Amino acid sequence: MRSPIVPLLVALNLLTVVLLAVLVFQSIATRSELEQLHRQVAAAENGIGSGELALALGDLENRIKDWLQASGAGSPLGTSASPGSQDARIAEILDILHRLESQLDQICQGVPVC
Repeated sequence: MRSPIVPLLVALNLLTVVLLAVLVFQSIATRSELEQLHRQVAAAENGIGSGELALALGDLENRIKDWLQASGAGSPLGTSASPGSQDARIAEILDILHRLESQLDQICQGVPVC
């Protein structure tokens, strides 16, 4: 004589097998997505390094300094702007650039791609 619980146990076992199969397929899909993201991050890290960024910022700083010196630090050449005020203006702009660079470093701190 069969117990009335046997069909219920068989159904429960089949449901468990199906849930485990879904779990396995989900973990495989998640793993492949994780590997794809890892490859994307590795490719992005190779894009621009902090050394290249520092060189680009240094070049920008030099070009701005040259432009300011050539333009008389915002005032036309031959006006009453003294060389001391021009140097102060250049120093102010360079200070702003350095603050922006430090803010960029703070933002990029802990970020693998920046």
